[in-house]
Amino acid sequence: MAKHKPLSILRRGAGEHKKRQTAQHAKQTKAQKRQHLSLADEDGDTPRPAGKSYGASSMNAHARKKQCGPGDATQNTSRLLAGAWQPVSVVDRQAAWAVAQLLRADMSGRGGASIKSLTLGPSIQAKKATYAVTCQTLKLLPVLKQLLEGCTLLQQNPGLASETAYVLMYEVLFGEGCRLRGPAEKAILAVRDDLSRLLDTMKAEAGVEDVEALLGAELQHRHKQQQPRSARVNTLKMSVPQALAWLRSPPPEHSAFAPKSKSSCMPAHALDPGPDWEVVDACAAPGNKTTHVAALMEGQGRVLAFDRDAKRLARLKANARAAAATNIEARVADFLSLPLATDALYSGSGTVRSRMDHLLPSFGQESRLGDAHASAQPQSVNQEQLKQQATAEEAGIDEAASQSVAQPRNERIERLARFQEAAVRHALQLPALKRLVYSTCSIHEQENEAVMAAVLPEAKRLGFRLIDPFPAWHRRGVPGTVEDADKLVRVDPDADQTDGFFIAVLERS
Repeated sequence: MAKHKPLSILRRGAGEHKKRQTAQHAKQTKAQKRQHLSLADEDGDTPRPAGKSYGASSMNAHARKKQCGPGDATQNTSRLLAGAWQPVSVVDRQAAWAVAQLLRADMSGRGGASIKSLTLGPSIQAKKATYAVTCQTLKLLPVLKQLLEGCTLLQQNPGLASETAYVLMYEVLFGEGCRLRGPAEKAILAVRDDLSRLLDTMKAEAGVEDVEALLGAELQHRHKQQQPRSARVNTLKMSVPQALAWLRSPPPEHSAFAPKSKSSCMPAHALDPGPDWEVVDACAAPGNKTTHVAALMEGQGRVLAFDRDAKRLARLKANARAAAATNIEARVADFLSLPLATDALYSGSGTVRSRMDHLLPSFGQESRLGDAHASAQPQSVNQEQLKQQATAEEAGIDEAASQSVAQPRNERIERLARFQEAAVRHALQLPALKRLVYSTCSIHEQENEAVMAAVLPEAKRLGFRLIDPFPAWHRRGVPGTVEDADKLVRVDPDADQTDGFFIAVLERS
């Protein structure tokens, strides 16, 4: 009997930015060299709570305010703020860079980067603190903008970029202050009292006491909306009843639990692998779905995990070891050059809330499916053309998916759709393939139903048919876009309170 080789394509991680420093920044970092202290990476994704005083924080203030010397990875944060004053604190400097990236991309209509990719990436130090400061700065951006417009801070300090001013104003007025002081910090501190008085005037005129009330009802509602937290139990280490019993008392971090959105666990269950299956996950790093599949296989069978990036594959191996997933074999390879296949590189449009995109000014200004409907459908080309084009484009997809200045949204979605179609067509050629799961964390029709509409005729010719992986699920594919759209699974990020997802399962008859 032929082995089962289902399909699973995973997204790539954020690419690192090239270093580029001005003479002024080099001079500043040289002066800081003697005070350099190394910072250990911190992982996490929970922003510090913003109470009325904005002074409380669970973070270690000492760790947040350490300086960054010229050898640190955060030197590249001067890229968008070249020539401007840099915050002395590594956290504030990274946050100012992230805010600059996000606001400029948001204003230009070019997408891709998320707050998480810019603040929790491998080159970022003090990740939790950087993420928190960035989120809170963006959350209070309307207030900070009004304060900045009400004073002459930028006019009196030409070396101060507005993004840096937003971050440092947040720190001085609502955060932990500025313990380390360079030109940027001194400029903000010089007008701290004026800013405080202006803020009091704004609250008095609005008849409110809480600064969040200045944001207006719509923004307050947006910020308070939170998806339910979910976690996957690693059944290679613990059963679900054991996990529930263990959770009755506050547990420490444990590899038996993997915090994941509910929808991100659905593709592995749609595959529904047996213990003796052979599964291919060909764009696998960092391995979240890979380890989930391994757990569903009870640690038996074989999961072949491919990724073209050796560093990302090393991370997958570490995650597999932590999860006790001994049935995973990780190999460095480009899946389009192998007789293997993959769960798709996608735009990530379904994860806007978990990515914190709702903090950006333009959130909600366009319909969630607007990009897909406005874009042209993928052109029909032969498989060899698609493979050549997709192979050439794959190297740039990481950067397109992680850098906000990479591409206009419509162009990027069309590019991803072409790649996804090529990946599915490539997978369908496997003689031993029994079940193929195509999933994206995208809400765009062009990446979802349109891809299936393009590949379904060939799939039928090869003996595949669409099957319904979750008969009880209530949300289906867009009617009229593809045959058997009612067998496609959609997850709505708002109505279903989890990340947006699309799942299609093809099975050989």
